[in-house]
Amino acid sequence: MSLDFEQKNKNILNRFESKTTSNGCTAYNTVLQDGRKMVSIDMQNRTWEEMLKSEKSFWGDRFAKLEYVKG
Repeated sequence: MSLDFEQKNKNILNRFESKTTSNGCTAYNTVLQDGRKMVSIDMQNRTWEEMLKSEKSFWGDRFAKLEYVKG
C-alpha cells in the first residue's frame, strides 16, 4: 500500500513534534506576509542566520519571519 503525499508530510512533521530529531537536522516555522505558516527543515546543519538568508532568498517579498522550533 502506497502512502499519499498528505500522509507522508504528516509522518515527517510527527518526527519533529515528538521532539526526536537527528543531529544536524533543525526545524523552523516560516511565516509569509499573507499569514501562511509552514515548517522548513534544515538538513545541512546551517546556522540560524544562514537559514534566514536562504528563506529570504527563496520567498523574496512574500517572506515575513523565521522562527526556531524548540525541541
